Amino acid sequence: MNVTPRALSRLARDAIKGYRSTCCTHYRFLMPQPIMSATADRRFFLCSGHAVVAAQLDKYPDRHVMGELCYREYKGSKVTVLARWDVSVSTKDDMPVNPDIDMYLIGDARDIKCRCPGCANKGRWEMGKAAIKLIIKTYVAE
Repeated sequence: MNVTPRALSRLARDAIKGYRSTCCTHYRFLMPQPIMSATADRRFFLCSGHAVVAAQLDKYPDRHVMGELCYREYKGSKVTVLARWDVSVSTKDDMPVNPDIDMYLIGDARDIKCRCPGCANKGRWEMGKAAIKLIIKTYVAE
């Protein structure tokens, strides 16, 4: 299969438009629940744009956790998603066990604003390899 970068970009854009047009609340209930990591292996997304495991949070004392990385089953494949929390939490605080999740980000997302008062940081989430392969498999005829 020969896919040019431009064609891949177009396919990704079209697929992401489909995600944006789906109401987040309905989408949350239609999809299976995310597969969260064990407590020690949790991976968090910081307002600086870094994804770190729980043991590394003390290296970023002035940052905030905006969400958590988890896996979702989508069209028979397991893809990495960013589960964005309703509230950003300081890395100095204890992490919530079952935080309220605002949305699940599968595709590229820019300017994800930190919700802590006084923090002007914005993060960027990029689509994972499994999601890209799924888009190619779905939209490109072999």
